[in-house]
Amino acid sequence: MKFDISCLQPKEQASFALRALYEAAGCRKYHMGRFEEYGLYQENRSFLSSEQVITFTDLDGRLLALKPDVTLSIVKRAHAERSGVEKLYYNESVYRVSPTDHEFTEIEQIGVEYLGDVDLYGTCEVLRLAIESLRQTGAPYVLDVSHMGFAGGLMADAGLTAEQRGQAFELISQKNAHELETALKRWQIAPIYAERIAALPSLAGDVSGTLTRAANIAVGAEMKQAVGELSRLYGALDSLGLAECVRLDFSLLNDLDYYNGLVFQGYVEGAPRMVLGGGRYDRL
Repeated sequence: MKFDISCLQPKEQASFALRALYEAAGCRKYHMGRFEEYGLYQENRSFLSSEQVITFTDLDGRLLALKPDVTLSIVKRAHAERSGVEKLYYNESVYRVSPTDHEFTEIEQIGVEYLGDVDLYGTCEVLRLAIESLRQTGAPYVLDVSHMGFAGGLMADAGLTAEQRGQAFELISQKNAHELETALKRWQIAPIYAERIAALPSLAGDVSGTLTRAANIAVGAEMKQAVGELSRLYGALDSLGLAECVRLDFSLLNDLDYYNGLVFQGYVEGAPRMVLGGGRYDRL
C-alpha cells in the first residue's frame, strides 16, 4: 500500500514538509525528554517569554519542570568539542501560558538551531529556512528583520542605564513614540542620541529604503557594523530571489543579555500574532 501525504491533516503535512526542508539543509534531528531541571529556567529567566513554568518534585527530590522552551535544553547539551557548525532541528512540545486564554497549554514547536561559528553564509541559510518555512503555510507572509547591535549600540553610546534601556526597549517595541520621547527628556539624554532613539519606533519598511535611513543616523561603531551586516545579508537574500518578502523593523527588539545580533519574526495572513521567531544569541 502506497503512503499518500495528502491523507494527513494539514498540521501533519506541514510538519513533514518542514522536516524535509531542514534535513535537506543538513540539519540533524534532536530528541529530548519532556522534563528539565527547573534550575535551568531560574538561571535564564529573561530568555523565556514568561516566568511561569509548570514544576513538580521528582521521586529523588529534584525540582523538575515541563519544558517551556527547547533552545535552552539544546544549548545545555551542545557539543563543546564540535568542529564547524552543528545544525540541529527539533519537533517538540513546550508548555506555556496561552496569550489569549491565560492558562497553560501544550504547543507543538518545530525549529532549527545552528551552533558554533556561524558566519554570514550560515546566517543567510537560517533566514532562507525561515522564509521557506513561512512559505509552507501557503498563505501570504512576511519576515521582519532587525539587529540588536543597532539599538543596543546607540543606547550604550547614549549612556542609558540597564533599567533605562529596558524601559526604552519596551516603549520602542510598543511603537510608543510619545512616551519614549517623554522618558528621554526625563533622563536628560543628549539630543544627538535622543533624536536617534526616538526615531527607532518608526524606523521600519522595505529593506533598501530603511537601510538608507538607518545608515544616515548611525553614529557609533556598533550601529555602523549592524547596518553593514544587514546590508550584506540583504544582498545575499536578493541574489537567491528571497528578498521581496523581507522587511526591516528596528523596533523589533529582544533582551540584550542574550541576543547580540540578527533577530527576526515571521507573520502569515490570517494569524493574529507572529508564527515564527528567532535570532542570534552567542552569549547564551
